Amino acid sequence: MTTIDTLTNQVITTTPGGQSSQALVYIPNAVSKGDGLANLEPLGDSGLAAHVAMGAPGSSFEQSMTTVSINNQGLIDLVEAAVTGLQPKRSYQLVLVEHATSPYGAIQPLETFQSNLAGAAVVNTVGPIKRIVADRSERQRRYLAIVPFENGN
Repeated sequence: MTTIDTLTNQVITTTPGGQSSQALVYIPNAVSKGDGLANLEPLGDSGLAAHVAMGAPGSSFEQSMTTVSINNQGLIDLVEAAVTGLQPKRSYQLVLVEHATSPYGAIQPLETFQSNLAGAAVVNTVGPIKRIVADRSERQRRYLAIVPFENGN
């Protein structure tokens, strides 16, 4: 977390904020008249989350080794994947693919990551993911997948 003096627009201090830190804003005397509630609107869909379980092709829900949370942040989504069941110390990519089964079609990389010694990783990325994976038209819909990533491929 970064503390900024709003009068000088200078960083005062930084503090570790943990995983997926969010904005916290306080500006003293920001509203000179009234109660400060003018022009405030409800969040709407912002703050809603979708949860997805992922596993190897053909595996059951009980065999799922990866959980994904897609958190609506307004115009974009925050994607957090707790990935397990991978080869240790290997590079992978969280991707969007055109088809749920092989051949998967075009691959759109979201985030490249490396598994730890236990074959696990926590992967974070942002983008309009929920809108893309929930699209009802086959032409636009995409599926989340995890693929090996070697030598830039």
